[in-house]
Amino acid sequence: QFNLNTVLAINLVINMKGKIEDSAPSGFALLGYSGCGKSSSLKQLLDNIPQVIMHHPDPGTSIPQITYLVVSCMPNSNFSTLYRQIGEAIDNALGNPEPIYEVMINKKCKSLADKQLKVCQLIEMFSIGTIVMDEIQLIDFNTNRENSYEGLLGIVNKTKVALSDM
Repeated sequence: QFNLNTVLAINLVINMKGKIEDSAPSGFALLGYSGCGKSSSLKQLLDNIPQVIMHHPDPGTSIPQITYLVVSCMPNSNFSTLYRQIGEAIDNALGNPEPIYEVMINKKCKSLADKQLKVCQLIEMFSIGTIVMDEIQLIDFNTNRENSYEGLLGIVNKTKVALSDM
């Protein structure tokens, strides 16, 4: 049964022009003092959105799509820890009882560049829409390219994932 919203959504998709590769990366930032409710508000919003959508292109085939990840940044952590936490968030979203993607990033990738590449591959593999980083200011940003905002921008520019922070 089609309603007006369904018809409008279908019309929007049909009339869209351009490629996703041409779009500008997007995201958002929630700013406010400690304890004002940023995390609680976002959690309430995300509780109303399915984190994983299962697509079934063929009978017996399931392809997971992760709409969002929430990564809690640890005090004085570095990008190696951040990438490991992204893998952990993927495992949690998919309901993996044993860490698969966290181990893949943390143990099998030796250099920071390898970890960043693996994160990009996982973002594309699961069509991750946005990564929300809670308390991003706690990360220790260095002056080298891979451990700076430039490293995050490299991920965003390559994958077009929306990067959000609070």
